[in-house]
Order: sequence, then C-alpha cells, then structure tokens
Amino acid sequence: MKKRLRSLTLSLLLIPLVLSACGKPDTYTGIDPAPTKDEISAITGGIDTGVSIPSSVLYDSDGVKVTADSISFDAEDDPDTMTIALTVTGAKLSDLSLTGLAVNGYMIEAAGLDEDTSAITVTCGELSLYGISTITDLTLQLSVSGTEGDIVVISTGEDADTTLPDTYLAAIQTSSLTRSWGDQLMGLETGMDVKALNVTAESAAILTDRWSDRVSLVEVQNRDTVSHTVTMAGFGVNGVKITDASYTPQTMVLFPDCRAVFEVDPSSVVSDTAFSSLGISGDSIAAFSFDCTVDEDKTTNGTLSFSAALSDAGMTTTDVIGVKALSENGLTLSAVSDPTPTGTLYFFAKNYTGKDLTFGPGITCSVGGKNISCTGSMELADEENGLFAVTTKDFNISDYILNNAADATEADFAAMDFVMPVTDDTGNTEDLTFTIDYNSDENAVRIR
Repeated sequence: MKKRLRSLTLSLLLIPLVLSACGKPDTYTGIDPAPTKDEISAITGGIDTGVSIPSSVLYDSDGVKVTADSISFDAEDDPDTMTIALTVTGAKLSDLSLTGLAVNGYMIEAAGLDEDTSAITVTCGELSLYGISTITDLTLQLSVSGTEGDIVVISTGEDADTTLPDTYLAAIQTSSLTRSWGDQLMGLETGMDVKALNVTAESAAILTDRWSDRVSLVEVQNRDTVSHTVTMAGFGVNGVKITDASYTPQTMVLFPDCRAVFEVDPSSVVSDTAFSSLGISGDSIAAFSFDCTVDEDKTTNGTLSFSAALSDAGMTTTDVIGVKALSENGLTLSAVSDPTPTGTLYFFAKNYTGKDLTFGPGITCSVGGKNISCTGSMELADEENGLFAVTTKDFNISDYILNNAADATEADFAAMDFVMPVTDDTGNTEDLTFTIDYNSDENAVRIR
C-alpha cells in the first residue's frame, strides 16, 4: 500500500497540534502484499455487489451525449473492481475525460475513458480504505473536448448510514483494517479549526507502514457550494520543511460536500542519507506539517497550513551532522549528504535572519575548475528550518577529468564552489558564495 490514494492569498497561522492519546493497535505484523479481496471481505464484509444505478445523463451538449448505463463488479479481479458502463454518442472516446469521481462523498481514483474504453473502473480495495461497503451514490463530472459538463449525482437507492458521517475515520481507527493494509496507526488528530475558501482540514493520521517508514494521511472536506482544486503543495517532518524537485504535488478536484485523502510519504522524496544526517530515520518521524493550496480560479485562492505530532518531542531538529557551508547574520547553511556531482546534494538551512528568504533559482557550482549549472530552490520563512535539494544538470565527470588522468575519480572533485542567490522579503537579492571541501576533516562538524 505504498500508494494508497493518491493561492485572495490567505496564509493561515501554522497551528501545532498534538495527537490525542489513542492507544497502540495490536502487535504489528506487516502484511505484504496488500490484502486480497477475501481478506478485505473478512474485515469489512466486502462491497455489496447487489447495488445498481438508473440510466443517467452525464453530458448533453452540442450534439454530444454521454449516459451512465449501469455498474457491475468483476469478482475475477483481485481485488474486485467496479465498472461504470457508459454510452457515448456524437463524440470520440478520445475527446472525453473524467474531471472527478466521488463514491459516497469520497473522491476516488479511477481508470478508463480512453480511446478504447467507454467505461470508468474503480478498485474496490480503495473503497474499503474509506470504509465503504455499500455504495449509496456516485458523483461524476465529465469534460468533452475541454468543456466541462455538470456535476451529476446518481443514487443507488441504498440508504446512507447517518450515524456514521465519516466512514474513513471509522475505518482507519479499526486496527484490523489498518493492519491488513500493512500499516500501524500511531496517532490521529481530528477537530481541526483550519479552513480556506470553505475547504477544511478534517484529520491527519500518522502511521508506520509495512516498510517501517512513517507516513501521514490527510483528510480535507469541501463545505462549499462549488468545486475547488486542492493541492498538497508541500510538507515537513520533525520541524524541517522539505523541498525537493522529485516531489510532485498531489492535486485533486474536490466536489461540493465531498472529501479527499492525501498521502504524504517522505521516504519516497528524500534520500536516506539526507534524513540520517538530520538524525531522522523512517520510523523516528514524530511530527508532520502540511501546506495545501485551495484554488477556485486564477484570482481567488487560499492556503491551509497545519501540523500534527505524536508528542512535543522531535518537533524541531537542532542537531545536524553535515559539512558547514556558512553561518552568518542568523543564517546557517550546511550540506548534509555526500558530494554527488552527477546527482543531488541536500542543504539544511536555519533561517533566523528576521526575514523570509528564497534560495535560488539560478544556483551554480564549480567542480574541478569547471562550471556546472544546477536546479533547486526553497522558500523559507523567518525562524523556519528547511531541507532542499540541489541537482546538477548535464554533468559528465569523464568530460572534466584533469590532464586526462586515467585514474581520476569523483573523489578528485570533492571540493565544490557554490554561488547561491538568496532573495529576502523586500526583493533584495544577494549571492552567497562558499566552498564545500569534503576532503577536509575540519568541515565535518556537528552544526547546532
């Protein structure tokens, strides 16, 4: 289950939240792979495959008509899949795209609607994560050649359980269900008073997954009468903001009165070397912070900023093992991974300058007397710590071996000269220049 699911500039205050004591689940066994449909059925009772939908028009404009005809369940797949069959007239299948799909009010990933498939397919295993056993309604929106249709709600005629308005929260707190996915629930925060444009942060769970890494599941709800696009734009762990080009912000369209769950998995973004330099291992992450952007259109947007922690301990990393780059005027910058001129170098920054800073873009470095362009940038507020990646571009070490020495290696290029533009919140830009020499033991310091 490594993959489970999936700016008015309003900046809400960062609110530290301590997860209430909820007790530890039973001994973690770490089931691998993900549960089969039989295992899911043993926990949730499975998905009720007896439900049906009436034929419903999803799109009817400019000679194009799309109807949802039926839903069916394929018991041969493992786990089961649910298929929504469509009839399309007046358009090619390649002209259609799915803006979004919600099942029982939860935004769900779906496949299909390509040039060969006039159907939408959902994995029932994902439905079980949301605690869904009986499908009461489907909410869909289609786009045809870039023109969006109406949001259509289709009822199956089944009654919703009004005593359990958030089945996801119930499911994630059921230790047997959580453990079947190979995860152990460590803590859960609810009742957050954080919102932007009527999109609210509902819950944040911290789990240890079957790989012994800490991950977080973040639930948001759209309480507005219009759809919003919500993006998990960034995150931090143990008081350190994480910025890496390898992180692809997760984006979902959130229908009115619907919920979505984002997964934050630091181990899929930051290298073990960089984390260990911060004194962090996968299972020692005790706190997460989150930044979600909520966009209604190009002129109206907002930001959800909030955090969740297992305890007060570990909220701030103050002891970092790395190679000091500079420490001046309230700014400390250190390299916290081995030099890899053909790859990525991580920098840890502590900003106590009294100003918000932006590092990069336009960072350059010189290795072996040869200039190398780099990619990487980070925005860091005053009194904030951050980890960001700088990646070298188009560098082949064999092209820069001095004097064509056959025995030259990357170790000969361990001294790296950097020029790093830093812009403050007044728009003033200064180039920081520094050298990192990995061959010097004097630079291998513990930075506090």
